[in-house]
Amino acid sequence: AQIAELTSQLNERLLSDPEGGPTEGWMLLGQTYARMGRFSDAATAFQVVAERPEATSVVFSMLGEALILSDQGVVTPRAEAAIDQAISLDPENPAGTYYKAVALSQKGEPAAAYELLLGRLDAAAQIYPGMQSLVAEANRIAEQIGKEPISMARFAPASNAPGPTEADVQNAQEMSEEDRQAFILSMVERLATRLASEPADLDGW
Repeated sequence: AQIAELTSQLNERLLSDPEGGPTEGWMLLGQTYARMGRFSDAATAFQVVAERPEATSVVFSMLGEALILSDQGVVTPRAEAAIDQAISLDPENPAGTYYKAVALSQKGEPAAAYELLLGRLDAAAQIYPGMQSLVAEANRIAEQIGKEPISMARFAPASNAPGPTEADVQNAQEMSEEDRQAFILSMVERLATRLASEPADLDGW
């Protein structure tokens, strides 16, 4: 109840600002509405920022996501336009790739959606937040088109080290719990594969 009241106050303050309200305020409002499940209101807030010259790829992917969720998962033309803009500003935006694949799949183009996801995953230099969602969506589509499932381990960079590097640890700290678990699993799978061909590696065991 307190969050709802504070959100309402923020909305009123932004709307009454003669200069249109700060971008940070609108983004906070949109993200809060999204967490509350008020996706239509979230889209309205993100749309304000999307119309500003400083709008980034993330703004458009958040707008597209809010629009999709407000329509029960349907990628409308307006939502797809936002996603296309997100990809145009940053082709590596994982949310943009994910929702573009969803859009293609809904339009009856699952093979194109699968190739889009696979291409983005193959281009990865390391595990990154959101990667697990791309893998999950690729595997969902793979069932429809008769492809073998893929694993996060396929996209993890090769390493001969028996354990994580400092960079690995730092990257893991910045991930969500879901992505961190997927990252750890990919390292374990990689090590297990190497030990199968190098059984004398006692440090690895």
